[in-house]
Amino acid sequence: MNTSTIQSFKISFCTTCMNRLYHLKETLPMNLINNSTYKNVEFVVLNYNSNDEIDLWVEKEMIAEIRSQKLRYIKTLDPMHFKMSHAKNMVTRFANGDIICNIDADNFTGSGFAEYVNQQFSKDKNIFLTGGGKDTMGRVCLWKADFLRLRGYDEKILDWGYEDTDFYYRVNDQIGRTEVKILDFKHLLTIEHDEFERMKNGIYNSEIEFGLVLETENIIKAYVLKKNNKFEYLIITPNSGNSLSGALIDKDKIRCGNWTIKKEHFQFRDDDCENIITFPTNDGGQTYIAPEGVYKKTPKSKVCFYYSMLKGQLAYYENATFKQDINLNGFGEGLVFEPFAHLI
Repeated sequence: MNTSTIQSFKISFCTTCMNRLYHLKETLPMNLINNSTYKNVEFVVLNYNSNDEIDLWVEKEMIAEIRSQKLRYIKTLDPMHFKMSHAKNMVTRFANGDIICNIDADNFTGSGFAEYVNQQFSKDKNIFLTGGGKDTMGRVCLWKADFLRLRGYDEKILDWGYEDTDFYYRVNDQIGRTEVKILDFKHLLTIEHDEFERMKNGIYNSEIEFGLVLETENIIKAYVLKKNNKFEYLIITPNSGNSLSGALIDKDKIRCGNWTIKKEHFQFRDDDCENIITFPTNDGGQTYIAPEGVYKKTPKSKVCFYYSMLKGQLAYYENATFKQDINLNGFGEGLVFEPFAHLI
């Protein structure tokens, strides 16, 4: 291709941050440097009501980039917990690029990523770019017009998991764009972290205490125990063979109610009946005996991770199956301001 004929599209790299300044300190300065040769680029960083010292760090280290308008730093004080879909929608509202790229706070773009993105969209305007590894699943570049047409990420998906899969499916299914994987490893480097760190700012981590799980080859039954003494009972079919998923919640069999715990047993009372189910323990609370089998006490971190993923998966499955309209009351809504706009 004759590079002199390539149009220089404006590209917006969009990043959200809630209590992850320790990641942003590593990635943002490096990403700015690695894309400095592409002149038609901006970085948009959303402080999603972070309670660390991100404002102080930006004021001390990033003012030159703000003044040069390479960096747009915006902030909201509304959210109490990190909601992935809403945060991504909010930051993208303030992106001015023809092409928007979501870059998680723990992601490095690698050298020349903006040029790479521009080249890909110059060659074929009917595409969108995605990452693919576990920690780059959220990397996506697409036309901002496509993002707006789709009304962003589905905000019914409250936490981590499947918000990207659902979004990518709709980009292809509703607009007809072809997904192109980013294959060059230098553009897919990340800061490794565990699942607790991934979930710690999310709404489910604030709600869930722990779980009781009964697992067999054919089915998983789980009581998700919440801090307000409410429970949600789920039946999960692993590896169901459905083309859209590997494991699915049986939506029709979800039960809710109240739970209490005593020294030697759990009690569950469903919301829709007066029946009380009692699970005794004979090992100090590590397992609980039910007529259908033995439930194991499962730590909060594991329960939050799988509960969040399965809830997102259910929303994705329903959107793909029923072609539902999403975010009918708006997306990325909330009050946002620019703390350092007066310095520009």
